[in-house]
Amino acid sequence: MLCSIGAAHGRGSPQAPGDSAKKNAATTKAGDAAETARTARALHAAQDRAVVNFRRNQERKAATAKAAHARTVADKAAAAEETRIEARALARAQDRVVAHYKGLPFEKAARRVEVLTCFTGIQDRHARIGVQLVDGMVNHFSFYSKAKPRTCSIDAARDGAFNHWEDVGAGAKVTLAEEKGVLLIKRMGRGYHFLFRGVDRMRYCGMDGTINGSLTVTRGKIQCDVQGIMDGHQG
Repeated sequence: MLCSIGAAHGRGSPQAPGDSAKKNAATTKAGDAAETARTARALHAAQDRAVVNFRRNQERKAATAKAAHARTVADKAAAAEETRIEARALARAQDRVVAHYKGLPFEKAARRVEVLTCFTGIQDRHARIGVQLVDGMVNHFSFYSKAKPRTCSIDAARDGAFNHWEDVGAGAKVTLAEEKGVLLIKRMGRGYHFLFRGVDRMRYCGMDGTINGSLTVTRGKIQCDVQGIMDGHQG
């Protein structure tokens, strides 16, 4: 009887305090680990959503930029086409204006015409020249010289049928008819210098030989400056 009571007492004995604390600590640790795992999963999910949202935003921005670029290209193309249309219309209008004015008589702009003359010598022996200037360029000249009873006369105009004019800088080269001599004309300050080269006396004076030398006519000066052209003029 006593043995039975002792055995029963041994099976129902309470746990030690240390075992209960360990069990509680293990339970708490397991709960903390589970909470940490849930937090980590939630953080990863949030990060994944953020990445997805970022990519979507980037794709939307790229699509918006692409659409804006396409609109810009289309607008530029439309503006260029409109410019071409306006240019063609302007060209047609200009062509009509040109065609209109081509049918009208051409009115030349007013040109400045000036005449210079000079005389050197005496009645029976002299040289003189008259020069027409148009806008400062020699357009026509008439040279005359006399050594009684002989006379020489040379007349040349730019639009003449027998002489050839060639502009040289501010002056001109005049080849006389049938290449019977050359005159070089040079502008010198207020004057014009005529250089005679191999001008045929028989053609222009009725005597043998050639005229070589120079004559200068100057604004505001009555006398010509003459060198050489009267030499041998007696014939």
